[in-house]
Amino acid sequence: MSTISTESSTNDWYYDQVSISLSGYPDVSKYMGGTIDGEYQDSYYESGANISSGSVKLHRSGSTVTGSFCDDSGCTTLGSYSGFDDEVKIELNFNGTDRSGSMFYVYIDEITYEGEDLGEEISVSPGKLIFSNTSVGSTSEPKSVTVKSTGFSDLTTGAVEIDNSDDFLIENDECTNVTLASGDTCTIEVVFAPLSEGEKTGDLDISYRNNYIESVTLSGTASSRTVLTIEKDVAGTGKVTSTDKGISCGEDCSEEYDEGTKVTLEAIPDSDSSFTGWSIEECGDFTRCVVTMDEDVTVTATFDVAVNPDIKVNGEDESVSLSPDNNVVVTLSLELSDDYTNKRGELWIYAHSPFGQYTYSLDGGRWSKGGGTSLSGTLPVLDEMEILDRTLPPGDYTFWFTVDMSPNNSYDHDFADSVEVKVE
Repeated sequence: MSTISTESSTNDWYYDQVSISLSGYPDVSKYMGGTIDGEYQDSYYESGANISSGSVKLHRSGSTVTGSFCDDSGCTTLGSYSGFDDEVKIELNFNGTDRSGSMFYVYIDEITYEGEDLGEEISVSPGKLIFSNTSVGSTSEPKSVTVKSTGFSDLTTGAVEIDNSDDFLIENDECTNVTLASGDTCTIEVVFAPLSEGEKTGDLDISYRNNYIESVTLSGTASSRTVLTIEKDVAGTGKVTSTDKGISCGEDCSEEYDEGTKVTLEAIPDSDSSFTGWSIEECGDFTRCVVTMDEDVTVTATFDVAVNPDIKVNGEDESVSLSPDNNVVVTLSLELSDDYTNKRGELWIYAHSPFGQYTYSLDGGRWSKGGGTSLSGTLPVLDEMEILDRTLPPGDYTFWFTVDMSPNNSYDHDFADSVEVKVE
């Protein structure tokens, strides 16, 4: 039994209904069911006024209270009421003559309650956590559950556990064995970390009031992950990208994908190179290739030099030092990709010497002093050929082989190679 002692409540009325409100007694308003009894004293200046009826109003969602008020001569049965807040309101009616100036005095000195204490209540939201597709062996981003004390009494929690599954984990728990005052909250964070493929379910169980359980449903889909790796076989230069932006190779040449994902790759050659094909036969030399990720896959993209002029001195590409007694042997070659075969352009083969500039003519097969093109017209593929084999006077020389894709007799070299020679 619970007893709530009220302060004296004295009110003056001049009408035939007495209403006494007792607010701020949550120890009363948290209860559901049971009996309320009370005592009153009445006095009046005019005779003929008696208590005829009364009611108890317990303002709390879903609760109902009945009871009566008694004095030495007996009890008056009170009505019942269900409400939605934490106010206790007692209404007493009496019959008598309504006389101006009369005063009715009511004194409530004690209310007793006997019933079940259900003031400890809980709210859990959301009631369900649904995780997006997560690969086996990886962990999802956490999702939060909020626990709130919604009763008039403090809420005391017990264990917080994952039931029926090893695929969901509690990452952060503020709610195990805590006491929350009415209105206070705590948070639990759950992650999805599947151990195998398929649809996964479980329950997050939050215990309170010793033997009560509040559950949150957990669900998620697990899939295998595969790895796509890009390799480049390059004489030329270029990069490979994927339309989903997972691959940018270049720098990022591998990416994980869910099993069964279709990935579209694109080969992008640099301006001085060409793309010549994929290692996947079905993709051939198309710049786009679709890969289905049923397993780990490695794809090789081949880039070639579009126009590759090459000039060497005594077999060397770098700087060369020779004595005046050694012959200077100059060779050159020209490779063209399919994209550049039969295109028009200009070849410039020349040497800077201590005695001025000299130009080599492919048509004439000889060197002559001065500038100019070595060939203008359709670009040829040149196998390695020798254009000089002789001794040279001491001094610094530079031999150039350049390709100009604009045949206008103007030196605009798009592709070039050179070797420096010191004779001393």
